[in-house]
Amino acid sequence: MEELNILRELESVFETFTLEMKSRYLQIRNNYRFKLCNPEYDSIRNEICVCLIIGLDQASITLTNHLMEKFFKLSLINQQINYSKIQDLKNLAQKYKQSKKDYNDKDLFYNINRACSEGIITKSEKQMLHKFRNDFRNAFSHADMDKTFKNATGFFALGKFSGALPTEFAELKIADVPPLQGLFQQNMAKQNAISYFLFIDEIICREEIKIHPEIINYQNI
Repeated sequence: MEELNILRELESVFETFTLEMKSRYLQIRNNYRFKLCNPEYDSIRNEICVCLIIGLDQASITLTNHLMEKFFKLSLINQQINYSKIQDLKNLAQKYKQSKKDYNDKDLFYNINRACSEGIITKSEKQMLHKFRNDFRNAFSHADMDKTFKNATGFFALGKFSGALPTEFAELKIADVPPLQGLFQQNMAKQNAISYFLFIDEIICREEIKIHPEIINYQNI
């Protein structure tokens, strides 16, 4: 009997997620199918896409934050390495170790600006990335209520703890009332998670193809 209950519960979970799966999948289908052949990115990209397909938008934003941080560190490290002069794997490891010291402990603000000066991203992309850094990376990763909800407000019925019916309505600032924030954050994530990932992923794929043009040939096999 318990096994049957578990199966029914799992079916219910699956039914909840399938309502919007097709439309969501179509939005990120090309990204999900396109593999960079780089485990540093592909495993994270794959998990983000799955989250987006089934509607785990807040999880997707958190993973996209991580992907963005990882990309800028790795792209700047790779920028310093002249692969044509690498002699063997040990030599490559040493080069990575030296280059890692320059960027591993740098914050995202620094790495975004550095990537722009190195020609990895454009100035307009830099501006958008700093917006994402403030709106999603800093806000979500640190659960910063002011940065997440900013000046957003909503009209709410004011009830009483005694259980009496609400007698008035008021406009409240979301950031100041934690019990009101859950649904607002969920909706905000739903509105932004896909576009956020697509923006970051386009930059990553562009840079990887530039470094490894054989990726295109691999995808066309």
